[in-house]
Amino acid sequence: MKNIIAAFIMLLTMAAGTLAYVPDGNPADWGIDLAGNLDTFSSWQPDSDAVDYVVENDIDPRLNTQEWNLKKLKCDWTCYTPGWTQYCYCQHGVHKTVFDAHVTTFVEAFKYYSPFKQQVVQPTSGELFDQSAIYCDNDPNKLFFMMVTSTPPAGAVDVAGTLYKPGDLGLDFNGDGKDEYGIKLTGANKGQICFLPTWIEVDEVMGNWVAPGVPGYWSFTCPQGHVVGQATVAYVKQAQKDNGKDLYVVEVSAPRTAFDVLDDGDVYYVYNQQECGNDEIEANCKINEGSEVPEFNALEVIGMLGLIGVAVAFIRKR
Repeated sequence: MKNIIAAFIMLLTMAAGTLAYVPDGNPADWGIDLAGNLDTFSSWQPDSDAVDYVVENDIDPRLNTQEWNLKKLKCDWTCYTPGWTQYCYCQHGVHKTVFDAHVTTFVEAFKYYSPFKQQVVQPTSGELFDQSAIYCDNDPNKLFFMMVTSTPPAGAVDVAGTLYKPGDLGLDFNGDGKDEYGIKLTGANKGQICFLPTWIEVDEVMGNWVAPGVPGYWSFTCPQGHVVGQATVAYVKQAQKDNGKDLYVVEVSAPRTAFDVLDDGDVYYVYNQQECGNDEIEANCKINEGSEVPEFNALEVIGMLGLIGVAVAFIRKR
């Protein structure tokens, strides 16, 4: 009979585990411990092989050579510009992408900074604008995302003294390079899911990221009648720091009913960058095939507890 009770307890534990991700800003749901050594890939690896993600913490380590230093691309632009060297940022970190359980080295693209008429590295202007990682997963009912960033929810002030706000989450389900869905990560409409939002270009006022190349976007407004759902969003400061700056975890849980039909095996893209355009991050995500975990509701859990109680009463009666 003790074995029966043990089995019930194990079943209850499994049920609790199938509640999947709780969008509360705690990366432990994903198996991530930010107290570890963030310069090692293992610190960024989630528990589940079903999770797709990108890690681009700090500057791309491939640039950590004398050759790139001569090209003024080993470090942030501040390191090479007279009058700005006191803000020099030259930390190199993990750059990996994991899609469908396959790990590859992630090569981070340069940005083109118009005032200098030259390329610069990401994150531009230092740790405060570092988008370190983004993760995606799903169950039959929801899409789940987690992002690790150094940008506070109220925004960050760059080396020139300008306040820039964090961006919204963009989702591209048809692979055309245009995010037809957006999820608000901050502000009064936090969690709003919008179909065909009107995207706002990065650094629109200063115009620092004009040609060559598309400047990208960071936030959206939602036209009337285009709100299609509500996600749960948590944007939480962590106890840990990276390069002396606070880390934040952004967790999102979004109902799949808000989006177009998503079938097992479908691939989509998730995208984010700040108002300044100093660092962008994008991950390829796949709707997990045959790996969805059923969710137990409260009545089912109570029923299991009841069965355990009956078993205990039976033992006492004997």
